[in-house]
Amino acid sequence: HFFSDSVKSEISSKIGRIIVTGCCKGGVGKSTVALNTAISLSRKNVKVGIFDADLSGPSIPMMAGTMDQRLYLDDSKSFFPTEAFGIKIVSTGNCFPYDKPLIY
Repeated sequence: HFFSDSVKSEISSKIGRIIVTGCCKGGVGKSTVALNTAISLSRKNVKVGIFDADLSGPSIPMMAGTMDQRLYLDDSKSFFPTEAFGIKIVSTGNCFPYDKPLIY
């Protein structure tokens, strides 16, 4: 169980379904599958978002064409995602300059 009950309650009141794309191996196309699935659902008028937490090589911004955009953080510390293909995107790749190393 990844989320506490209070977080589950808040998420379930705002999000209908969560689809996870994962694998223990790198370079197998997880980001490609995730983005293509999101685009396909968006084209069927489903409200879709992607959360890309890849620290070692976030490729969603490159594939979605949002590499030059940054996430916006307002005074209440809420993130405003980037958007492409009608999909809201929150990616670590939009949090820092793409050509700079990330220390974590």
